[in-house]
Amino acid sequence: MAGGFRVTPEELRTAASAARLAGERAGEVDLGSAAETIAGALPGSTAATTSRNLAQVWHMAVTSWGTEVSAHGEKLDACALRYQATDAQAGTRLTGTGQGLAS
Repeated sequence: MAGGFRVTPEELRTAASAARLAGERAGEVDLGSAAETIAGALPGSTAATTSRNLAQVWHMAVTSWGTEVSAHGEKLDACALRYQATDAQAGTRLTGTGQGLAS
């Protein structure tokens, strides 16, 4: 198919695995500790309050990203299965259509 695109279920599965792994490892990222260090160094200051808030926002953002990218990986796996099922159905139909034709 000139100028078209090609979907390879195995490549989708590879991308799905990478996405799930990234989502799982996102929980290991601790951006908030740097902000908490600021809060500890400047107790009672506006910077301390702001940095604690920043630490919470970063934690929520990283957690949310991890969840979303893991879900994306699951969707990529589902797409790979659908592509394979559709290809198998098309192959069966084409094979059935060719029955009885002279070779």
